[in-house]
Amino acid sequence: GICCTFSRNNVKRGTKLLAVALAFTVVTGFITYFLDIYCLILFNVLHLLSISTLAYALLMFFMDKMKLSDKAQSFVLGFIGLYIMLLVTRLNYYDGLSSNLLLIPLGIAVEGAPDVADYMDIIPWMGVFFVGAALGKQCYKDKKSLFPNPSPLFCKIKAPLEFLGRHSLIVYLVHQPIGYGILFVFFKLIGKI
Repeated sequence: GICCTFSRNNVKRGTKLLAVALAFTVVTGFITYFLDIYCLILFNVLHLLSISTLAYALLMFFMDKMKLSDKAQSFVLGFIGLYIMLLVTRLNYYDGLSSNLLLIPLGIAVEGAPDVADYMDIIPWMGVFFVGAALGKQCYKDKKSLFPNPSPLFCKIKAPLEFLGRHSLIVYLVHQPIGYGILFVFFKLIGKI
């Protein structure tokens, strides 16, 4: 959520991420159902981040139209975030009451839902995202580092982390097939597949 405060265009960023997330679902569905290698992903961290980023952009659009101050915006984001996190305590009441697959992203156990290889539900994780966005609006009001003049040693230490952060989507997309590929070969070698 903090990263949204740095973005110039969260709608573009969220839409791009949603396209990648949906492609991920299609590819893992194909691999699962046509190649018989079970790795189905219906709603994971990419889906969550894209939906959360787009929801953040929508909220910011309305709060900017209402001319809310930065502190008021942070309060609203934080309040919504905490509310979403608290919803998780009531969610289990709805488990198994429906077979509607559209409820899966919310965190409701759906009757007859397929098993998935990776999953991250909206409730409570969108709440964590919004709390992060609220903190980002307060900590990074000027969109500048909290460490303006780091030492050369600190710069060397943080350089690889900055690289990973700037290229996190590519790192995420590359590590998934590599990880699954290694596990597939390993389990094939030990006779578990």
